[in-house]
Amino acid sequence: LKEFEQLGAILIEVDTSFAYDALANCFTIATAEVGYVHKNAFPDSLHKYGDDVREALISSQSISSSQYIDALMKQKEITTNAKCVFDTVDILATPTLPVPATKIGELTTIIDGQEADVFSTMISLTCLFDLTGQPALSLPCGLSSSGLPVGLQLVANHNREDLLIRAGFSFEEAALSDLYRKRAML
Repeated sequence: LKEFEQLGAILIEVDTSFAYDALANCFTIATAEVGYVHKNAFPDSLHKYGDDVREALISSQSISSSQYIDALMKQKEITTNAKCVFDTVDILATPTLPVPATKIGELTTIIDGQEADVFSTMISLTCLFDLTGQPALSLPCGLSSSGLPVGLQLVANHNREDLLIRAGFSFEEAALSDLYRKRAML
């Protein structure tokens, strides 16, 4: 983030505790909706889907209308709170992932000493903005000790893609030429 300061940004810590259950909300909404979208193909064509999609389709049948409506209402609340963050800042910067990237094929990772599935972990910080509809962009910002990429997620308020893209481009121009050279040598 020091690169942003050097570019003139003023760093402000903001409270995002309102997002604590965004992942669960995303799963409820997405699972219910995938079941609805594929209802005509389900269950006769279930064998044509991969294991992960098949599991989502099967589990979509267990989400009640009440659970779905509750998740939509929580989505509205989370979106309202997320909009309020942009009363204080123009761009929100977060890690893209809560842990370093995993190697292809790894199914679990460790977060705070606890084993977690890779899929949920990899979307845990990005799904909030799928839920709120705010534009987000992920940029590489370095390499982990094992040589895997580390990502920086930038987020803007609704209808401020212009600001988001300018911030991302400015960061890329100022901070990423060395990383791109290292990556090209891999």
